[in-house]
Amino acid sequence: MDEVGLLYRNDMEFEGGWTVKQVAQLDSGFDGVDYLRIQKADGSWANGGNQSWWKEKANSQKEKNYADHKSDVNYRLWIEGCGVIAGSNAEIYLSQHNDDIVSSSDFYDKSSGSIEKEVYMDYVMSRFSSIYKISGSLLSYISGLRGDQLARGMRNYLSTNKIGYSHAQWAPHCFRKKAQQKKLILKDIREMLENNIPVVFNYYRMDKKNITMYYDLEGAVQRDGNHTGTDAHYMTIIGLYKYLNETSLDDQYILKVESWGQIFYIRYDEYAMNLNYFSSILKIY
Repeated sequence: MDEVGLLYRNDMEFEGGWTVKQVAQLDSGFDGVDYLRIQKADGSWANGGNQSWWKEKANSQKEKNYADHKSDVNYRLWIEGCGVIAGSNAEIYLSQHNDDIVSSSDFYDKSSGSIEKEVYMDYVMSRFSSIYKISGSLLSYISGLRGDQLARGMRNYLSTNKIGYSHAQWAPHCFRKKAQQKKLILKDIREMLENNIPVVFNYYRMDKKNITMYYDLEGAVQRDGNHTGTDAHYMTIIGLYKYLNETSLDDQYILKVESWGQIFYIRYDEYAMNLNYFSSILKIY
């Protein structure tokens, strides 16, 4: 028996009779922290990095300036750095949850998980310069960090730190039929979260159609909440929810994601419609 009938009695209930179960979620181990705690100068904190932080350091403030993309690393991180940030965030999270790793153990508070913003930015910059390399080419200017480059950088981290996982594969099921991809990627997401591994993923549309990013879970379930969107962006899945569609009797899934240092909710069915090599996940195993 699947969990239907057991799950939907005692989980989160929303107006309209919706009952939602948390299927899997990262366990940060720090009170009040869903993913990372990046402490800003004003005392507030973000759940991860935000590429707009590098705008302050960039020589130019003009977006999509190819000359600056070739020469200014801060500009490149601001405009095209979401993949570098997502990879670095995942590294830091894994480091915080593996006692044998010393690479990041000296720059965060052990009791709260807090990392000072400038220290965090230095870490990202070091990874950008040495591992997650976005060249100054026209292709990189258009696409940013490619999925295979992200996977190669993560394999470097895994082999260096030996945390128990050695494989990082981009778009693991991209050559299968769409229905198979949808099932297998959902399975990978659940298994990684259950093993406390962040799931870095990309959404990319050539036609510039945005994916809907809801600000709260209830809005994602009811498809009518406040939202924003993006047509090309790396993000990180940190939680997975499901609820029963009482008309079709199918389980519907919601991804809890981190982006720009904030938490959003994305409907998995909407994301899965666009699965391909460029729009997929980084599988760590």
